[in-house]
Formats: sequence, C-alpha cells, structure tokens
Amino acid sequence: MNFSIKGLAYNIVLFLLTLCATVTLLLANVGSIKKNKGVTSIFFLELNFSEDSFSELVPTVGSYLSTTENIYTFGMYGYCRGESDENESDEDETLYAVDFTVDSCTNPKPMYVFDPDEFIQAEVLNQTGYNLTDSEIELPTKIDNYVSTARNLSKATYITSCIAIGLNVITLIFTIVNFFIKPLFSVFAASVEMLAFIAAVLASGCSTGMFKYIQTSFNNSYSSYGIKAELSRNYLILTWLGTSLSAVVFIILAVNGCVGCCGPAFGRIDRRDVEKPSDVESSNIDSEKKETADSK
Repeated sequence: MNFSIKGLAYNIVLFLLTLCATVTLLLANVGSIKKNKGVTSIFFLELNFSEDSFSELVPTVGSYLSTTENIYTFGMYGYCRGESDENESDEDETLYAVDFTVDSCTNPKPMYVFDPDEFIQAEVLNQTGYNLTDSEIELPTKIDNYVSTARNLSKATYITSCIAIGLNVITLIFTIVNFFIKPLFSVFAASVEMLAFIAAVLASGCSTGMFKYIQTSFNNSYSSYGIKAELSRNYLILTWLGTSLSAVVFIILAVNGCVGCCGPAFGRIDRRDVEKPSDVESSNIDSEKKETADSK
C-alpha cells in the first residue's frame, strides 16, 4: 500500500481536489444544454436585444420579428431564448441574467458550432417562416470575417473540454485506488492529469478568446442600437477554476510520484553506507578473538 505524504490525509485531499476539478469543468461544459435556471446561467455569450434592434442585423425582415424574446445565451450544446425582467438593471441582465426567464432552448447538439449567420437565419425562419440569405444579414465586418475561425474554435473548445473531463475522471479513479498501487502509478496518473490540464487550458483559452472577440465586435458596432453582448462570469469562473485545480492536482501527483519512486532508493543507499563501518568493526573483533584462541 502507498502511504506516502501522510497517507490517508493526502489521498483525501487529492480526491477532493480532483473531484472539484471534474465537477467545475463539467458544469462549464453543460451550460445552456436545457431549460433550467441553474444550467442556463452558465453560457459562453449572451446577446441582449432591445426593441426593434434586430432590424439592424436583418433590415429586410427585422420589423416583422417578435420582440418577446430579447435575450439569447450560447453554450456548447446550442442556445436558449428568453426575456429579462424589466425591474432589473441592464448590468444585472447582461452580466448575470439574474431574472432571465428561459422560454425555450434548441435541442442539445454535441459540438454545437456558434455561427452568427446560422443563428440569425434560424431565428428569422422560426418567427417568420422566411429563409434569409447570408447577403441579407449585416454582421460587423470583423465578425463576418471571423465566422470560419469561430467554427473551428467552437469545435476545438468542445473536444478539449470533453477530453479534460474524461482524463480528470481517470485521475479520480487513480486517487481512489491510490492506497493499493505502487508509486510508479502515481507518475502515470500525473502524466494523465498533465494532459487533462493542457486540454482544460486549450478549452478555456479558445472559448474565452473567441467570445471576447465576438463580444467586442458586437458592442463596438451595435451597442448604440441597443444590442449588447456579454460573456458569462459564471462560465469564466468555472472553466478557469477547473483548469487551475487540474494544475494543482498534476503538481501534487508529480511530486508524490518522484518522492515515491526515488526516495526509497536513496534511502537504501544511505543505509548501506551507514552499515559499512559496523561491518568492519565486527570483522576486526572476530579476527582478535581468533588470534587470542590461537595463542592459547
């Protein structure tokens, strides 16, 4: 059994840290997957439309669109539609969606790709039955040029997020059986967690960078028309907290693996060095006894 680094206390702490990393990354992953108050408060991006502001994006049919749903939140599996409480401040609505009432969500789709053109086309078709063409949508120039990049980054975010969660689950299993494995397996677990950390960094970095760029582009071009884009603080906290915890777990496992594998070997060498003088003294005593016996 492996009782290194305070044994039971070490394993409990490691288990809790790995569990927290897994849960936080999982919560960040499933945001906006269904119509649920807690889940829909975790998302990548929120688009907040004021009355008639949709017409700035689609001048040809914008005036025919419904204004009952003025907030859209986007996650890894699709997006949700809803409306905000008029009693809340704009800051509360855009930053926290405190009283964001979810009316509906799209069917969950693994590896959902955020494409502004497709989103607008789907909403116009849903409300008016009219099939928009790309040329009828007036997106900010920066976003229009960024669509293909956003599609690739959306896929990368989903894939690396799932990899990070899966590898953390594997590490979690290692922490449970840590008492019964050799120190060498701690090195293997550290390698797994290192990959989990790298995947989490990529997922967090891609999503944060991509949607921050989209947020800035929307706000610079359309904030004067009542269209606001905001990132979810809940998502940012969860994804970067999970990433940080993965790093901590990796460091702990790496240190424990090195101590477990190398420590005992050095200990044995030291003990052999200490035992040599006593062996010499014992040999000298035996020689003296033999000489005394011979003289008699």
